[in-house]
Amino acid sequence: MLEDLPNLISDEDLISGLDRTDLSVPVKALYEMFFRDIVEFVQIKGGSEEDGADIFQEAIVILIEEIREGKFRGDSKIKTFLYGIARNLWLMELRTKERRKKREENYMYAEPLVEEAKISGRESGALEKLFSEIGDVCKKILIGFYYDNKSMKMLLNEFDFKNEQVLRNRKNLCMKKLKELISSNPALLKSLKTIYIYE
Repeated sequence: MLEDLPNLISDEDLISGLDRTDLSVPVKALYEMFFRDIVEFVQIKGGSEEDGADIFQEAIVILIEEIREGKFRGDSKIKTFLYGIARNLWLMELRTKERRKKREENYMYAEPLVEEAKISGRESGALEKLFSEIGDVCKKILIGFYYDNKSMKMLLNEFDFKNEQVLRNRKNLCMKKLKELISSNPALLKSLKTIYIYE
């Protein structure tokens, strides 16, 4: 069983274990079996050990969701599936970093355009309303991370979160809420794209 042979757990036992309430044993087994390889993969692809740990944690969460929703039926090995998730997550992270870099370059070279951009009073008010709707904490996290280019460690010192992963989860929820609010206002979305604020 899972408790006895953590390094020899079959995919069937892992799937069964990840579908239960107590995840401590199967998650520990996943860490023992795959953590180091996935961290090294991320490092080879330009990330840090911390990046690799974050990617591994997110990959496990997705794996559990896929199993519980019946989307993973064992057509491939868990190792293959988990690596695929981790690879996709890291590629998405690299694209996000690249977009952030381009946004910063656009801001640097197009600052006069931003200053001269015409935003009506109604749109400006709508923008302020968006930030008030996501709350002060979300506003500070998103501005700090995306526009002030602060790292998770820097932001953690400014907030009362347990650790960086909790802060990262909150940031993702804040961004999701902001995107939903912006998407519901097409006129504002168009204006924000024009002045490089929203991507």
